[in-house]
Amino acid sequence: MLGDVVQADVCHAPRRHRGRIDVYNYGPGVSKVWFSGIVDAINVATTTPIDDETTQVRFNFTSKVAQSFVNEINKQVQEDRPIWEHKRFLPTPALADTDGPIMQFRKWYSQFYAEPYEVSR
Repeated sequence: MLGDVVQADVCHAPRRHRGRIDVYNYGPGVSKVWFSGIVDAINVATTTPIDDETTQVRFNFTSKVAQSFVNEINKQVQEDRPIWEHKRFLPTPALADTDGPIMQFRKWYSQFYAEPYEVSR
């Protein structure tokens, strides 16, 4: 399992709220996303490749949450769709300091590859 924590201030006029998102990856395509602060909810997310160009993403909320929260998550996923549709693997990606532990994630994830892959950096 690989875990990461994202903490953020969320501006929701007229107030600022402190929120936290804990993400735990249990293998390729399975993660638990725990939202706390703004809303308390757990999302079990699964990502399944269907073919070379199609991936199925499912979100399963394990607690009762307002439909407005689910709608917001769906809106954000739809906004990210162009990124997912044009995503490609770069062995040495250009990363900003704010991108987080992407290379650590790649190293952890590489254990699931059918063929060995050496993560550099």
